[in-house]
Amino acid sequence: MSYIDVAEEVGAAYDAGLIDRDTAVLTIYAAANGGLTLLGADDTLNRWQTLRAQWAKIRMDAELGIAAIEAGRRRRRNTL
Repeated sequence: MSYIDVAEEVGAAYDAGLIDRDTAVLTIYAAANGGLTLLGADDTLNRWQTLRAQWAKIRMDAELGIAAIEAGRRRRRNTL
């Protein structure tokens, strides 16, 4: 289970009043396996509803950037 999955689950539980904020933040922090600081886990809790979409956009932007670089390299090779 990714930390995004955990953040969505814990965020929903926090919003519903089922767990306290400290527990939610620490759960996200632990799920990230060193990928987040406590401040980052707190921010993740604040953004849990849009987190998956934000990561999808970052991934798409990276893939498009790589594709543009590769296309530019192919064009440059064909003109040399």
